[in-house]
Amino acid sequence: MTATENRLYGCAAALLVLLSSTLVAQQRTPVFNPEKEAEKHQKIFEESLKDRNREETGEDVRGRDEWFRYQRAYPYDVIPSEGRIQALQEMEAMQHQLATAMKKQATAGFLGATAWTSIGPFNSGGRIRSVVLNPYNSQTIFIGAAGGGVWKTMDGGANWSTTFDKQPALVMGAIAIDPTDTNTIYAGTGENVPAFPTYEGEGIFKSSDGGNTWEPLGLSSVGAFSKIAVNWQNRNIVYAAAARSNGGFYRSDDAGKTWNKTFNNDLFDMSVNAKNPNTLIVATTNGLYRSTDGGIAFVALGGSKFPNASRVSVAISPSDTNRVYALFSTFGGQGGNNLAEIYVSKDGGNAWTLSKKFDERFFRNQGYYNNCIEVHPTNPEIVIAGGIDLYQTINGGVEWVNLTNNYTAYPPFDVTHPDQHVIAFDPINPDVVHNGNDGGYYRSDDGGNNWQRSALLPITQFYKMDVDQSRPYRAYGGSQDNGTHGTFSGKTEFGQQWRFMSGGDGFWAVVDLNVPDQVFTESQNGETMYLFNTRTNNLRWLNTAPMESDPGNWSTPMAMNPADYTTFYTARTQLWRTTNYGTSWSSNPVPGGLASTMAVSPHDGVSMLVGKGSGGVYYSSDDGQTWKACKGLPNLYVTDLVYDFGVEHRVYATFSGYNRRHVYRSDDDGANFVDITNNLPNIPVNAIEVDPINKDRLFVGTDIGVFVSLDGGGTWYPFSEGLPVTLVFDLKIHRDSRTLVAATFGRSMFQISIENPQVQPLLVAPAGGEVIETPSELTVSWLGFTKNVQILISYDGGRTWETVADDVAGNSTKVQLPLARATNAKVKVIEKESGRTVESLFFTLTAAANTQSLNQRGFVAQALAIRHGYLWASTRGSDTIYRMKLPSILTKIPIVRTGFTGEIRDLAWDPAADQFYVLVSDSDFSNPQVWRMDTTGAAAGSITLPEEAVRISGIEITPEGLALITPGTAAQLFVLDPTTGTVLAQRGPLQGAVGGDRRSLAWDGQGLTQGIPEAAPGTDFPTQIQQLRSVAPFAVTNATPVIINNVTVLQLVGLTFDSANSDAAKRLFYATDTAGAIYRISLPQAIVTGAPIAEENFATSAALSIRQILPNPVRGNAQLRFWVANAGEISVGIWNANGEQVAKVFEGKIEAGERELTVNTQGLAGGLYYVALSNANGDREIQPIVVLR
Repeated sequence: MTATENRLYGCAAALLVLLSSTLVAQQRTPVFNPEKEAEKHQKIFEESLKDRNREETGEDVRGRDEWFRYQRAYPYDVIPSEGRIQALQEMEAMQHQLATAMKKQATAGFLGATAWTSIGPFNSGGRIRSVVLNPYNSQTIFIGAAGGGVWKTMDGGANWSTTFDKQPALVMGAIAIDPTDTNTIYAGTGENVPAFPTYEGEGIFKSSDGGNTWEPLGLSSVGAFSKIAVNWQNRNIVYAAAARSNGGFYRSDDAGKTWNKTFNNDLFDMSVNAKNPNTLIVATTNGLYRSTDGGIAFVALGGSKFPNASRVSVAISPSDTNRVYALFSTFGGQGGNNLAEIYVSKDGGNAWTLSKKFDERFFRNQGYYNNCIEVHPTNPEIVIAGGIDLYQTINGGVEWVNLTNNYTAYPPFDVTHPDQHVIAFDPINPDVVHNGNDGGYYRSDDGGNNWQRSALLPITQFYKMDVDQSRPYRAYGGSQDNGTHGTFSGKTEFGQQWRFMSGGDGFWAVVDLNVPDQVFTESQNGETMYLFNTRTNNLRWLNTAPMESDPGNWSTPMAMNPADYTTFYTARTQLWRTTNYGTSWSSNPVPGGLASTMAVSPHDGVSMLVGKGSGGVYYSSDDGQTWKACKGLPNLYVTDLVYDFGVEHRVYATFSGYNRRHVYRSDDDGANFVDITNNLPNIPVNAIEVDPINKDRLFVGTDIGVFVSLDGGGTWYPFSEGLPVTLVFDLKIHRDSRTLVAATFGRSMFQISIENPQVQPLLVAPAGGEVIETPSELTVSWLGFTKNVQILISYDGGRTWETVADDVAGNSTKVQLPLARATNAKVKVIEKESGRTVESLFFTLTAAANTQSLNQRGFVAQALAIRHGYLWASTRGSDTIYRMKLPSILTKIPIVRTGFTGEIRDLAWDPAADQFYVLVSDSDFSNPQVWRMDTTGAAAGSITLPEEAVRISGIEITPEGLALITPGTAAQLFVLDPTTGTVLAQRGPLQGAVGGDRRSLAWDGQGLTQGIPEAAPGTDFPTQIQQLRSVAPFAVTNATPVIINNVTVLQLVGLTFDSANSDAAKRLFYATDTAGAIYRISLPQAIVTGAPIAEENFATSAALSIRQILPNPVRGNAQLRFWVANAGEISVGIWNANGEQVAKVFEGKIEAGERELTVNTQGLAGGLYYVALSNANGDREIQPIVVLR
């Protein structure tokens, strides 16, 4: 396997193991409620703005986590638990398809671009959640970054590397080194932030070679891990403390292969006794529990001694294991702030005393977030505890000293970054202390008095970015916790050491187009906006006083007019503009709530768009004076709006959430949009960029990486070689240098050249080796052709070819495959102008069997009918008729007909009279007679047949009467009164008939059917069930091949329809052949298009439309996607085939636009129903839905 294949397949193998592991529990089903979610989000937004800690700390952990969660969940209440992993599977399938195609066709790379490379920043940092040291070589350290995976240093932190980039989750929670084999590392994914669940982890991973390679161990349904530990007396025993989804204590007795859960509460910390690894203490949100048997059983500690808390951390002294320290985040501070209390035990956790009660400055309302404590390895009197700052005691908790003073020292953050998450003492030299916080990894060589941050960790979590188009190698970005940074010193490449520009959480960064040395930056909610000069390092605060009553989104949109190079905008609920760097502002309201993104046209400078966090995009053609709602867009959180630099009036919009509608294009400045998501995985899309010299080449940044389309969004491909499987929050193309830059949320920034990419001719699908069931729609996709193509298919290994599509533009199309069987099918794509050709290898076409042989039942069965759940079958050459219980027909009950003779050719049961009609005739269907027969087999008289009916091959009871059909392709149909024999109707000759051997007759509830042994002679499927129109004109309306394994021609004789079949998606027939065997034939249900609901007062209107019902047929819940033109009262209900309403889905007021509802079919019997959507004006639309049971 090549290195490229290894990269492509590595994550797929990990996903396979993850998905096959036993799930402990599943997240509840997301609830669709956009109005409620928007209200809840707005409430949290307003509460966050009022938090007085924001002014002192410049932080809002709750607000940022809610912003992240809301946009991915909206319009539902939670992020789907399996959403991201399913999208990763889709991406892996795409990568595998590309790799297979390239390997089989021996082409060059799919896109002649180099791999992505990191450009830093390496000196900015990002949140660290775990730090562990090799107990025998403390130069080897592993850290877990909140969004950046696992990193390793072998020189004490001078240099770092990672091999974790292609794992399905880079959100880290805990790491552990096996002390008996330090090459064995355990890494738990999922960050333990309990307030607002965002993305969770994907379980525990294990390395057996010092972190070079990783394998998944399961527990993928666990949301986050707080601590992991290996029992040094028995390395097969591993402990894991977990929280969020399926939180609790997990123990493995086989080195992580399997896990047992022994404690059910969320755990936020764990400390293992260094002298007896079977003794451990775990911390919940408000208490401590101890186990003395390796985590099998736990007992609560402290009794009523401990206060109510939101989070607890715990540490057992390694040198005196009777000494235990615990840090509690308690309630009671002013304005809801947390207080901090540290307790100490000197008898292993039985008795506790309060060591210190801190004021609210210790946690500043973040005790649930930054909360840690650790004890010196050789001196139990020395302890360091972390909240906002680091505090130390050297006398067992009698006195505590603030080591860092992040918010009171000047300059601030000069010692460490605030918000402490992990402390680790060097086990060999305890004067060396390691610390992970929101700013990255710090090290002290003097016991905590002085600290240095590692400058070589590219783990910054960027929100937004910009590049300086006036010159290359200048990029700027706003990041979580670490402000806004820029690189602007590189001459021939991006400088890896970035410069700090402005503080707080950083967000949008916008280069001043008039003076490119200046960059606009901001803090959260746009509360503070700055102008930073990269030449002088001067930071100027913009006047935002006019906007105090109009706070922005967590990430507040900003833009500069690309046409006049002067006007600067910020979008909130209003659009604000200044032409004098904030000296004065003017504003205009924008409909729809709080803005999430915006864009200004580079072509005229007055066309612009604003996207909203509660769904909706609005466009203006007069510099924001008036606004109109864009049409054709989904009700999802809007993430990006980009005008095509090279095509006037063209604009793109991207969306977050999990709804398979993420990328849209407009060609009229935003008035109307069309969906170009197509095959893109179902994952939030955060950004889009358009190649300025190739309008068809699009790049999108998603929550799993970057994708590219070469045909304007027709088909998407992964574009992530060299890029971690991380969240890409923003993209920018530097036009002159042809460089694409990606800002990631956890792995800093990356760049890739898109200069003159040479796309090699390549047939992506089908590549060869596929097994495709027919009939079906086949997607044919290719790369490397710039002109229109012709597509051909061969069913015989390339000897003959059939054109299936011609003059096709783009890189993909769909062709309809007929019902076919072939082991050597091929597809060929020819560029018409050049004649260049790509051709697939062989692939297989199959046809699913719809017919099952039930074999003979000890007699030669001939004519069939069904009565009250029993199959009745005549016997060839015998007066015996058998009835057999359906569906097994294992036992048979004989009766003997009396009162008439002759070979029985067909049976028909009349449910109204509860009697049978029996057709007897000669072998060529001449001399026909039709007898009435009761259920004991006795004759009850015959029916006089029309003189023209000299040969009859089948009879059946229909709603119209008793139907008789003559044999042959010019068949006549007679409908008789079954009581008098009067001819009620005569129709024929049959039109469209193929195959003269037409036997029996059956009524399937919608029409007459016949079995024809050789309707299509010379084909793979000659035998058919044909449906006949029972009214004029008498004709064949539908033909379905009979497909049975290892049989080509089925010599049908008898045929009957099972009207009591419970599978509403199928039509079930029973048939016999000339050998007397019985068959069960299952055909697709034919959905009628005319709904029986009375519609004389309703007309389908442009006011509303049912877009889609999925799945359909449905078992359980279906999603109804619909559109309404105007806000107002609507009603959605389910009706049965008799025109009766059987369920109400929704009644109430709803907003205009694309909407979704859940249709619950629980309690409905299987069958055909109708979903009706109506409004107060009398407009109605109806669509059928099939309910399965």
